[in-house]
Amino acid sequence: MNTVPNAVAADDPLPAHPAAKLGKRYLWFAALFAIMSVISAMNGSSAPGVFLFAGSAVLGWAGVVTIRSAQAVLLANLALERITRGKLDEAERLLARVPAHALRRGAPARSVAIQRAMLAFHRGTGEVAVAEATRAIAVGKGLLQRDYEAMQIAHAHALRALAHASVGHVEQARADAHAAETSPFTGPDALARAELARALLLARAGDMAALRASFARATSSMESLSPRERVLARALRRLARAAPHDAYRQPAKPEGAEGTGLAAWVKKLAPEAAAYVGDAETHAPEVEPAMVDTTSPEARAAMKQARATTKRAWGLPLKATAAWGLLIVVFVGIWTVLSPGGDPERASAPRDVESAAEPERESGDGASAFPVAIAVLALSAYIGWQLRKARQLGRRLLRAQVDIARGDEERAAAELSLLTKSRLPPLAAQAYLGLAALRERRADWSACIAHCTEGLGRIRGAMRAAHSDLLLPELVATRAFALAALGQKAEADAARALLSAEFPTYPYAARAHFRVQLMLAVRAGHFEEAAAIARRRTSDLPLSFRDDMLADLVLAADTGVSSDEYERIRGELHDSEPLRAWLDAVAPGLRDRMRILDLAHPAPRF
Repeated sequence: MNTVPNAVAADDPLPAHPAAKLGKRYLWFAALFAIMSVISAMNGSSAPGVFLFAGSAVLGWAGVVTIRSAQAVLLANLALERITRGKLDEAERLLARVPAHALRRGAPARSVAIQRAMLAFHRGTGEVAVAEATRAIAVGKGLLQRDYEAMQIAHAHALRALAHASVGHVEQARADAHAAETSPFTGPDALARAELARALLLARAGDMAALRASFARATSSMESLSPRERVLARALRRLARAAPHDAYRQPAKPEGAEGTGLAAWVKKLAPEAAAYVGDAETHAPEVEPAMVDTTSPEARAAMKQARATTKRAWGLPLKATAAWGLLIVVFVGIWTVLSPGGDPERASAPRDVESAAEPERESGDGASAFPVAIAVLALSAYIGWQLRKARQLGRRLLRAQVDIARGDEERAAAELSLLTKSRLPPLAAQAYLGLAALRERRADWSACIAHCTEGLGRIRGAMRAAHSDLLLPELVATRAFALAALGQKAEADAARALLSAEFPTYPYAARAHFRVQLMLAVRAGHFEEAAAIARRRTSDLPLSFRDDMLADLVLAADTGVSSDEYERIRGELHDSEPLRAWLDAVAPGLRDRMRILDLAHPAPRF
């Protein structure tokens, strides 16, 4: 039995991040360019020597930055994985190990500050969360990930809006919510949190009419919130519906229930809503890594097949080939300059004749370096054009994700289909992941697997290290979930084992394992096992709304739920026909088995 995911203890030595190998490659190329620049200078070719030295400096800088940031990224990913499992103290210890130089600027520094704000918010210390989110917004930007950092800033504004709202800072919360909603780089999670912050402000002010109206016109569903945030949103909605003038029943709660679990957390944010938390405190406080058996011959064969799927080779795209062609032109030009004038007769001339011709050589050195300069400038222009195009396509991808969150799936699917044709492999792979997510929403498992396989095939070679944190493992995890939905246990478990074997920095490993295990148990009809798995979820496990509801229904069918919880589930299913269709496709008849604790028979179908 092998442990999966990220079994590194908070104080253990860290595994090597895959990007560190990429950084070492940069350093090797920097050394090669430096040697060539020295040779060029010794031959008297100053112009190409300058170009080579500049290239060596750039590659050396990229190598050092990549290696130094790899450790910070690894620690941040491990800390986020601990947060999803409810191990907040371990997450803090991991973040404390991030080197000081990595906290000065750039995406890693911003990620660390955002996670510290999340930790503070989850503990109900709003003022600390505000301070950490402010630090995340104020961190200086790096040079290479400007658009990604803009997304981080929008996320930090939304998180700070929630933190401000939790301590009654009305104007600051509204300003941050507006900043998150109007940013061109905002994502579905930021939009949902901004709406939740506004709702929290209304609840704290006691304006129940406005609170009901805000939920009625909400444009972002609970799909983009974490389970913890969904608990808060549900409590606020029930509080609004149970306003005194409605003569609505007050929830029957055990004595002292508001002082435990998530109810205690909600009470710190919105005291009046704590009584409406329902049964959500049944979430486990922490969860241990899952286990996968990879020792049997069948498991080893499935692992081999899963590994082959993630490494399927594609031919180099046309534009990448053009880039290599330009690079070859650069080296041919350098070789021409470093040769003795490019003239075979001159190369074989006696030393005294060559010395006599030295003035002529010097006068021709600038002309000989001209092709090199043109090639370098052309390559630089090509790279700049590609970066600009990548930014434009990345913004289109983000808009498609927002369209999905707002329910415009047809428009999102059309945009994502266009983006899969991109010659930029990572962006095409992200588009395939988006299409796979849409197919998963519709329970079209075969199409979901096909899209994941296509996406995995786009990432190859050195790109694998650069996308080993999120994109590649997310494709593997989504594919594993679809395999589980088809009842293919060996293949799904092999994909799960692959996550820990090849993607140790994946921050959502716990979620991936939970989803696959729950789906396998449900599809096999093992509802007692499914209920045991459902009880292991934490309130911070970033489950989709569908996964969360499937776990709720499994528990309701296994042991029954209180009448309050039954009404909550009934209402949410009534409001979402796509959710009902997905649940019926995944677990036919499960809704019929849902029962109330004080009833000996299933509750009425809805």
